[in-house]
Amino acid sequence: MATRSKSNPYRGASRQTLFKAAQERAGELMRPSQTRTPEERAALALDTAHLLLVLASHVDTKEFASESPQKSVREGTPLAEAFAAYHEALARSTRYAVFVEAADTALGEERQRSVTDSGTVRSLYPAAMESDQGLMDALAQFQEMHQRRRKR
Repeated sequence: MATRSKSNPYRGASRQTLFKAAQERAGELMRPSQTRTPEERAALALDTAHLLLVLASHVDTKEFASESPQKSVREGTPLAEAFAAYHEALARSTRYAVFVEAADTALGEERQRSVTDSGTVRSLYPAAMESDQGLMDALAQFQEMHQRRRKR
């Protein structure tokens, strides 16, 4: 079980860490019945709930949102305007996913401890979310961080 925070041990974990934890938990739950004490079952259930809560925040729910472009069009928004807004939301979501994965890769396990690099990541975020060019600039910075880390 992860040990990152007292409130939710998976908060702040990389997507790779979450994937691995989910795979391991599924395997553990699918194994033939193991004898667990009530306390062990409760701890496993709580830890699984924490894992699921964090994983849920990584699931793209736009297709289920009440503010879909189709609904906007039905309510009178011009089609081009509704879908342009939808495109921008999807592009921003994609830029966010790429930004987070690249930052995790560039900083590795040091991403929480490296004050300088973490500050750089925070400073790159606004421009990376606003445009593809901002994201490309951030990726170039992440490349430099990654190369510095590999030289150590």
